[in-house]
Amino acid sequence: EQYFARLQRFIDFLDRLHIPVFVCEEAYPNKIYRNDIRPMRDYPFTQVGQAAWVRDNLRFLSNNRNVIGAFYWAPDLFDRSPNTPKGLNYGLFLTDSQIAPAMEEFRMNLGE
Repeated sequence: EQYFARLQRFIDFLDRLHIPVFVCEEAYPNKIYRNDIRPMRDYPFTQVGQAAWVRDNLRFLSNNRNVIGAFYWAPDLFDRSPNTPKGLNYGLFLTDSQIAPAMEEFRMNLGE
């Protein structure tokens, strides 16, 4: 079953219980870091795939009245950062001063 459909079922369940949703520690990789993990359909482990997932995820969450917020896990990690475990590529930066394309997707609600 598709990721957003499963997430919607869970959000709907919590809504019936009158429990608001705050999504914690979500993230999507921008490159393959382990061979045993497969990308979601339509979201390859690339900078473009990560940006597409962030865009679709933000759109999905902002269209759910029961979602009150979300937190992107470790956006400051990048491949060569001293604090990043080898190969872990969930961050929204390419270097300590260059953002990944996915970071631009957070501008979607700024009204520009």
